[in-house]
Amino acid sequence: MNCNWRVVTVVTRNYLHFARTLAASVRQVHPEAGVIVCLVDEPPSGWQRDQEPFEVLFACELGIQNWKRFLFQYTPFELTCALKPFVLNHIFGGSEFKKLLYFDGDILLCGRMDELLGKLDLASVILTPHLTSPSSLAEPDRWEVDVLDTGVFNGGFVGVRNTESARSMLDWWQERTRNWCKWNINHHDQGWLNAVPALFDGVVIERGAEYNTAVWNTATRNVSEEAAGRISVDGRPLVFFHFAGLDPDMPDSLSRTARRSYSQESAAVRRLHREYLAKLKANGMAECRGWCYEFDVLADGTRIKPGWRELVRSGHPALQNVENPFDLKESKFDRLVWQQKKRKVQTRAIQALSWAFNNS
Repeated sequence: MNCNWRVVTVVTRNYLHFARTLAASVRQVHPEAGVIVCLVDEPPSGWQRDQEPFEVLFACELGIQNWKRFLFQYTPFELTCALKPFVLNHIFGGSEFKKLLYFDGDILLCGRMDELLGKLDLASVILTPHLTSPSSLAEPDRWEVDVLDTGVFNGGFVGVRNTESARSMLDWWQERTRNWCKWNINHHDQGWLNAVPALFDGVVIERGAEYNTAVWNTATRNVSEEAAGRISVDGRPLVFFHFAGLDPDMPDSLSRTARRSYSQESAAVRRLHREYLAKLKANGMAECRGWCYEFDVLADGTRIKPGWRELVRSGHPALQNVENPFDLKESKFDRLVWQQKKRKVQTRAIQALSWAFNNS
């Protein structure tokens, strides 16, 4: 395949139907291009790697230091976010591809990306904002505030060209996601992107409404159906739609994060949503959803609790020399969590006594 760029995504095995749907949409619109899917965990026996419509890269092949600790510290969603810069860096380091377009697995390509790829001939990094027009000029809208609080740019799409500036950005980004890819720190991997245009050269902000249309901006974009069923956004052919927060068990809602009713979405958006659900089903959704995430349990089968992940992520002294936290027992983690809670209670009690003494 004579093509110097690739589409890249990261998924866990129970989301393989999303990757298949993305890959099929790429193949339909850009038959000359290929798709690389980084799989966090390996599907169960019977899965055939060579039958997938994409190239498979397993996350364990990325050469990440302290791999088992890296795995353990994050939930499946956090992990797929944290791996983005590592995967892009790895591909650039081991291939001759000049451009990589990272897409979240829940994105559907609807139109050719020639214009976007053309911009990447000169740019090192391309980012897309969540919002490209305000919902109101009179006063801040609550939805607008909440969306911008998650980051100016959406981490579901990042375009990079193999330049010194882009590689520096990826190095910087992966060091932030190595241990700090949490919602309550900087909205996973996404919040860090706010600083990219200020810190690195060659960054282009793509404001075209046809890119990364999603639940957070459909209220401020005119998504309509034109002749022959083609969908346009603000008069331009739709290039890709991001079904962020989609729940197949909620067919009458565009997203779990939606703030307005499904009926308020345009007919074109509702049609695209219904068709996307059908594609997921056709691409093995029922089977893939039955494949539980491999790294959600200890070696003995005990389900991992959020507090245990945080002990590893934060580098608890008692666990710093543990190479494989999955081999530990539930009692070990629960004891450390209890000790931490006890220390916090004691600290608060001392602070309260100190305050009372100083203000008596």
